[in-house]
Amino acid sequence: LNIKNLTNETIPTVRVFYKYYMQEEGFNLTEEEYQAVAAMADNLTAKCRWDKIFLLRPHGEFVDDHSRWMGHSGMEEREEMFQILYEEILRAGLWDRVEVLDYGYYENFLHVVDYVNEVIKYGR
Repeated sequence: LNIKNLTNETIPTVRVFYKYYMQEEGFNLTEEEYQAVAAMADNLTAKCRWDKIFLLRPHGEFVDDHSRWMGHSGMEEREEMFQILYEEILRAGLWDRVEVLDYGYYENFLHVVDYVNEVIKYGR
């Protein structure tokens, strides 16, 4: 297990997904390894400051582009994982920085571009 790769997530609170994956055959993540990842993620979360977190709700069909594992590609599984992520973000005290994007791909993109342009123009 390469612990370094597990900490390269955008938000360390996604550590909870590794706990979820521990239940999946073939992932071979032990409880000890998970606890090491969780401790690092919690430490990073406590030290980091995010101005904004854009969270995408699951919608539409998850397209198999042959570059990712498809075990949780169904809408029910994706909604469950979204709920887990929501609870982890709450637990970390970050929900006040979250904006849930629930538009189409292009509209989400434009919304984020507008936000970034505002930050560049006016600062934060």
